[in-house]
Order: sequence, then C-alpha cells, then structure tokens
Amino acid sequence: MEVDDARRVQATILALHRASRTIEPAAFRSFALDRINDVVPFDGALWCRAFFEDGKVRIYSAHDERLPPGTIAAWRGLEDRDELGAMAFARLGETLIASPAKAVAKDPVLIATLLERFDLAHFLTTCLVDPHTSLISSVTLTRRERSPPFSERDRAAKEALTPHLVEADASNLLYHGLAAAPPGPAAPAMAIANEAGMLEFATPAFSELLTVGWPGWRGPHLPADLVDGYRVPLRTFRGRGVAVRSERTGSASHMLRIRPFQKIDRLTERETEVARLIAAGSTNKEVGRQLQLSPITVRNHLSSILRKLGIAKRGELAAFASILI
Repeated sequence: MEVDDARRVQATILALHRASRTIEPAAFRSFALDRINDVVPFDGALWCRAFFEDGKVRIYSAHDERLPPGTIAAWRGLEDRDELGAMAFARLGETLIASPAKAVAKDPVLIATLLERFDLAHFLTTCLVDPHTSLISSVTLTRRERSPPFSERDRAAKEALTPHLVEADASNLLYHGLAAAPPGPAAPAMAIANEAGMLEFATPAFSELLTVGWPGWRGPHLPADLVDGYRVPLRTFRGRGVAVRSERTGSASHMLRIRPFQKIDRLTERETEVARLIAAGSTNKEVGRQLQLSPITVRNHLSSILRKLGIAKRGELAAFASILI
C-alpha cells in the first residue's frame, strides 16, 4: 500500500472509531460506508450479518447503501445460488475481488436476474466472524458496468479497513447501549441482544460465563429459556450456576449482564424487590406502599432476606446494592 493510500486508510479508521461514540446506531452504518467510499469509491454497498445453521449461511440482517431499488429482495431469493458470497464465506478474513463479476459467477440465473438486471458488474467482498457471538459480518462494495473495475489497490485498502469497520460498529452498539441503560455497574461480562434473542454484541467474559450456565452454547442465538426470562422487565434470570439480568436499552434491544451465582441469588423475586428498595434506603412502610404489601409481610420478607444472606442488620444490605440494581 502506497504512503498516500496508507494515510487515507488511517484517517478513515480514526474517523470510524470516533464516530462510534457520537452517531446513533440507526445512522452509523451509512456514515461508516460513506467514509469507506472516501478511500475505495463504490456505486453500491451491502453490509450483512449472518450465521451458519444446518450447514447453510442464514442472513440475519442486511443494510444497503445506494443499491438500486429491489436489489435486496431479488438477492434474497438467490442466496443459495450466490457463488460470490459462498467464496467469501469460505475464506473468512480475506477480501475477494470479482471484477468483472460475470467472469467469476457461472450461474446463468444469478447473472441474468441479479448482476445484469441491477447492473452489478464489479465486487469487493470481505467476511469476518465474531468469536464471541458467532455472527458473520459480510461487507460488499459494488460498481456498475461503466465504472472502472476494482483494482488490487482497492482490494488491499478494503481488507485493511473492514476489521475496523466491524469493530467500530460493535463499539457503537456497546457505547450507546451503556448510555441508554439504567444506572449500574458497567460489568465486562455483558452483551446486547435483540427482542428475538439474537446477540448483537458480547464481551469474551459474557460468552465464557454463558457456556457455564448453558454448556454447549455456541451462539449467535441466546438459549430459549434465557430469552423468555429476559423479556420480563428487571428480572434476574437464574441458569445453572449463573445469573443474568437485563435492561431494555431501546425499542427492540436489551443489555444483558451475567455473573456467577452469589448469595443474593437465593432470594425469591419478591424478596429481591424488597431487598433492592431497602438497600436504597426505603423504610418498611415505604416498601409496603411501593409493592402494595402489608408491614407484616415486608417484615417477614426482610427476616428471610437477612437469614439467606447471612447478615444481621438491614443496613448491611447496602453491600449488595450494586448486584440488586
């Protein structure tokens, strides 16, 4: 890579990581692809997230930039015939060049109904896998027939940029997820998932602990019983040896925090609610009013909480406050 090219790549990398903290997730991918266009000009782009299931690649989400209308719908019907995509998925981490695309693609249906119909003449494709979620990120740039073919210089620049593009996207989700979450410890064992239980982001510590509670888990789908549990607001879900707590961070996303079992996990859901309020400084009367419980019931719950935690006074519950949040 020449000096000027290397400088443009470095400037773009810096812009991506800075923008991950300032631009909302809904707009970040368009911004990021615009920055890539400054280094490797393209006519259209497709940024997909996918996973392997039953020996096949399944597309989880797709974001397109400046592709002709109808391209995604047509491509989704031809996924099993996508020779260029199959080549990229088979060579994770490499940036493949298909310029012109018809010199690589052999399927006449794919050529006629996708490449020729939408004037997709030149391709640059890179696929990367996230070891913590098992999600595959696929970023493809396209050019029309009348545009110049992609060069080896373009290929090298995109190969250098794509890992930063994907990491900046993950940082964007993490940063804005933390900003939107209720106050509490930003534990490293955390993840962000959508309403259906598909992981968007996970730290290594989260993935490691999840396999303790659900041996054999590989992702990117969360275990079904955990998904059912985290849909209940502010509920701590208890698996085998671990506890998972979720907070909604957007209209369709959840931040999950996971930790090994502790004494606090001996409490029932109602006892946890009572302990949380008392740890925050509420009196028995205030707890009863908030939870619609009688003073006697609150007192009984408190006695059970102190016994299970092995402490003598209500004031000692403050030591558990960060876990009860």
